[in-house]
Amino acid sequence: MWLKDESLSAEESQLRQFDLDKRYGPCVGMTRTERWRRAEELGRAPPPAVLALLQAGAGERCLWEGRV
Repeated sequence: MWLKDESLSAEESQLRQFDLDKRYGPCVGMTRTERWRRAEELGRAPPPAVLALLQAGAGERCLWEGRV
């Protein structure tokens, strides 16, 4: 499966998994941080590790940006 591509860093793999997880709502049209915060506000308990990656400067663009 392409999500387990060994060329991806552990961080990028974690962010892609976040993008694909439907529990946190749609990701098109917003940054990953916006989506994380919305999920938190809705009580969906998004992974704190994802927010830490985003605050450390990880990519804000959703996996689907520019593809959908």
